[in-house]
Amino acid sequence: MVNMESDPGYNSYLMANAGLTLDDADRNVFTRYGNTFHYIKGQLLFAAGDNADYVYLIQRGRLNIYRLNDSGRQVTVAFRRVGEIVGMAEALYGGERICYAEAMEKVSVTAVTTKDFKEILYLNPLLAVRVAEVLGARLREAHSVIHEMASYQVPARIALILLKLSEKAGTPTSDGVSLNLKMTHEEIARMVGTSRQSVTTVLNSFKQEGSVAFKGREIDKIYPALLLKWLS
Repeated sequence: MVNMESDPGYNSYLMANAGLTLDDADRNVFTRYGNTFHYIKGQLLFAAGDNADYVYLIQRGRLNIYRLNDSGRQVTVAFRRVGEIVGMAEALYGGERICYAEAMEKVSVTAVTTKDFKEILYLNPLLAVRVAEVLGARLREAHSVIHEMASYQVPARIALILLKLSEKAGTPTSDGVSLNLKMTHEEIARMVGTSRQSVTTVLNSFKQEGSVAFKGREIDKIYPALLLKWLS
C-alpha cells in the first residue's frame, strides 16, 4: 500500500489547497454587503479584459476559471466551489480580469463591489487575514501546477488531478475513494493541458489496470494507491 501523504507531489497539492473556503461567520459578514445573482450552466460571471468591479462568494454550484491560449483553446486554471471567493486578486490591485469565470451548473453567488470588499477587510481584520491566506494558498497552487506541467507526462498529470478531485469531492470507502463530482473528459483535458482523446486513452489504461472504476461513462471510484505509482 502506498502512503499518499508521503508523496511529495500529492503533499504539495494538499498544502496549496488548504483553507480555501470561508467559514460561516466570514460568509455572513460578506453576504450583508452584497446582492445575490443566479447563473445558468455555461453563463459567464466575468471575462478576460473586464474591469474588476466585484468579488463573488459562491453560494451554490461550481465555477470553471479558465484562460485562453494562443490558439484560442480553453485552459482551466481552477474550479471554485461553494464557500469560495472569486475575483479577489484583480479587485485588490485594480487590474483587469485575466481569466474567464463560467458556471459549470446552476450557480448562485453573492456579489460585493470592490469598494465594499475593501471596507469589509478594513473593518474585519480576522477576515482580512483569512483572505490573505486564501491568496497565498492560491499562489502556491499556481506554482504547483506549473511544476506539474513541467515535471509530469500526461498520464501522471491525469492521475494527479484525479487525486486532487478526490480530496475536494470524494468519499473514502473500504478500498478506494468514490468521486462525488461529475467530470467530462474534455473538462479533465482542459485541466491538464492535453486533448480529450488523450484523456480517454489514459483513462482506459487506468481502467484496465484497476486504478479507476467507471459507472457508465463517468468515473465512479478511484484507487489512490495505484494512481500514486504514476507520480513516482
